[in-house]
Amino acid sequence: MGGVNKWLSKQQDRLGIGANESKFTDVYEKWKKIVPESISENEGEIPVRQYNMAVLRTRWKFMRAEGRLQVTNKRLIFRAAGRSLMGRTTLQHEFNLAEIGGVEVRKDWRFSIFDFSIAFYFSALVGFIFNWIVSLAYADAVAFGIILGSIFGLTGLIPFFTLKKKFLIKALACAASVGSLYSVYNMAK
Repeated sequence: MGGVNKWLSKQQDRLGIGANESKFTDVYEKWKKIVPESISENEGEIPVRQYNMAVLRTRWKFMRAEGRLQVTNKRLIFRAAGRSLMGRTTLQHEFNLAEIGGVEVRKDWRFSIFDFSIAFYFSALVGFIFNWIVSLAYADAVAFGIILGSIFGLTGLIPFFTLKKKFLIKALACAASVGSLYSVYNMAK
């Protein structure tokens, strides 16, 4: 079995597919200064400050990179290093400070139909499972089913108000809440 893995690894290396992570220790270049650790410095160039700026992600291409911005006494450099299916990926832009008239930085998001579909599917599944659990409890003891459904329903709303971001966790907790409360509602009919 080891021979097959070794042969497969050699073929991947020849084709440049799925670059082996052991070849480079940190694909995201975390905690590294852009100048001089990632790229060479120009003559007389002194790094002033570096900022972690962004996470660039394209799920349908399976790409992710972490972007950093560094200001030196001569240049403004944006560098995003990361990984993709084909191995390591790097995006880099350099600007001469003498030629910069302004900088625009914005925080943005995009609606992803893929993320929405995954969240909808798992939310429906979790809602169905909790509805089924409370219905089973109701079949054995009516009072226990109503109490259990109410507890699940109310505690499932807590992550919605307490967690910041974490969209999938909030969606699943709300789905558990809705499934439980819907089961209680059907019992009360």
